[in-house]
Amino acid sequence: MSSDISISVKNLDFFFGSGELKKQILFDISTDIRAGEIVIVTGPSGSGKTTLLTIVSALRSVNTGSVQIFGKELCGAKSKDLEQVRKNIGFIFQQHNLIAALTALQNVVLGIRISGKYKGSQIEQRAIEYLHLVGLGERIHYLPEQLSGGQKQRVAIARAMAAEPKILMADEPTASLDKQSGRDVVDQMKSMAKEQGSTILLVTHDNRILDVADRIIYLEDGQIASFNEAVIDSSQHMMKVVADTPSERPNNQNESDFDSQYFMVDLSLQSQRILALKSKINPIAFKGVLTNALTDFTTRACEIFDTHGFVLYLANEQAWSVTPLGSSSGQQIGTYPNQGGVVNAVRDLNKSLLITNSFGDKRIEPALDKQFDEAQMIMAVPLRRRSGEVFAVVQCRRLSNKAVFTERDLKLFELFCSSITGLLEAYSKL
Repeated sequence: MSSDISISVKNLDFFFGSGELKKQILFDISTDIRAGEIVIVTGPSGSGKTTLLTIVSALRSVNTGSVQIFGKELCGAKSKDLEQVRKNIGFIFQQHNLIAALTALQNVVLGIRISGKYKGSQIEQRAIEYLHLVGLGERIHYLPEQLSGGQKQRVAIARAMAAEPKILMADEPTASLDKQSGRDVVDQMKSMAKEQGSTILLVTHDNRILDVADRIIYLEDGQIASFNEAVIDSSQHMMKVVADTPSERPNNQNESDFDSQYFMVDLSLQSQRILALKSKINPIAFKGVLTNALTDFTTRACEIFDTHGFVLYLANEQAWSVTPLGSSSGQQIGTYPNQGGVVNAVRDLNKSLLITNSFGDKRIEPALDKQFDEAQMIMAVPLRRRSGEVFAVVQCRRLSNKAVFTERDLKLFELFCSSITGLLEAYSKL
């Protein structure tokens, strides 16, 4: 196994019982996780997420297949070998698993002592240091019952990280926390793990924290969903965009409005799930699901961008086919030449364009861009195949008597297009 791979899973199956009572939980799971990578495992309840976590944590035996932690094979390993592997892993669980009779300091001390990495006075010094790092310096002598849910989870983080594990495993660490406490806990995990160069494998249902991931693994019915390659390739970019996007809502939306950033993250996950249906249902049914999903997603996105809809330009050999998005019809409305005009400018530059006034912009050719018969603002984003080739352009327009499109709007629009690229590529092949 390559030295930069911390976790390698190959053809893993897992089941309970035998014979007629046999129940298979995981099916042919294969993935590699690199050292220092933050990977989130998500998916519906009962999909096998926690089972997978306990297997790669060396807490549960491997049935068939291969699981290697830093090159050490877990399948068939002896108990003492599994124990040695576990000493390099820090654990954070949903219910904290703190010992009620011990103070926060004593809980962290115990975790460090079990790892065997530090001796004597070093242990307590490190425990105090890490409790200060998670903001509990004033509460080191508190019992768990005297702490809030978020504070208990911070103690669990300090206990897991103080021994500087090479891998951090977290199972639903934010499930019992409110939004802000959950965000604080995950940010602390990420910061400490990055400083130590630790790998994080985190299981969650919580879409509010997906932006911390370098990569997302979606598990459904015990299998890693076989998503369209374009969606897989865009996931890391999408997470970075979400992490970098300011928290304020576009166009001064009220507090009651949905959070547009996390709508985009949820949108990408829903897109992945829809694409996973392609091999499970007949083509006609898949076309219906896909068309309905695109209509729903783009209609909801119209609220964010304050527009009546979007236009999809699909590249063909002779011309672009033009189709509206965000309407129930979804029917092609015409063609667009493959030379000149704003759409070809996006293709040729292979980058997004933001036009704040369509009148007088040299990229607008009146003979081609006839729809711009009055001053409009335009955002246009290229969609790329895995090869880098532009296969489509998505355009969003707003009349000039409304708020001006900004660079932040363009960034959010790029995120929207990235989230549904896989769906649109599948749509282009129907």
